[in-house]
Amino acid sequence: MDREEWDIQEVKQLKKKELIQLNLAMLLIFVFAMYFAYNGNHMLIIGMLILLIWIGVTFALYTLITGRNIGTKVSKRLQEFERGRKGDKRWKRRKITDAVIIFVIGVGVTVVFFVQDFNSISFNFYGFIIPFIMSWIVFNIKGVIGIRILDW
Repeated sequence: MDREEWDIQEVKQLKKKELIQLNLAMLLIFVFAMYFAYNGNHMLIIGMLILLIWIGVTFALYTLITGRNIGTKVSKRLQEFERGRKGDKRWKRRKITDAVIIFVIGVGVTVVFFVQDFNSISFNFYGFIIPFIMSWIVFNIKGVIGIRILDW
């Protein structure tokens, strides 16, 4: 679909819904991570992180290979909009970049998982919570800017 075929107000509403959905998912991940970290299950936290990363790699590769999107109705519609707005060539290049970056992060975290001795790790509350909250704030700022930039 071309950019002209999309109602920008509808896309803005979809982006707001997606931002809310992703914030709820991040809140859920944060609560689980804090619970397991508080109970000393550091290995379980890293294991869950690895699982989420490799699921992300799988989704990215599936979307890249088949051209079909995985996710909620909102995210599927927004992906259709982005593909139509950027064009197939740019969209595919972006998806390849996303898949490679997620893959490299997945390999790195997996290596750390098998190399690190988790019994010797002590839980530093601020060492965990501050980076998570800062990345959450940056994520939300990026989401709001992405919504506002549609008017330009």
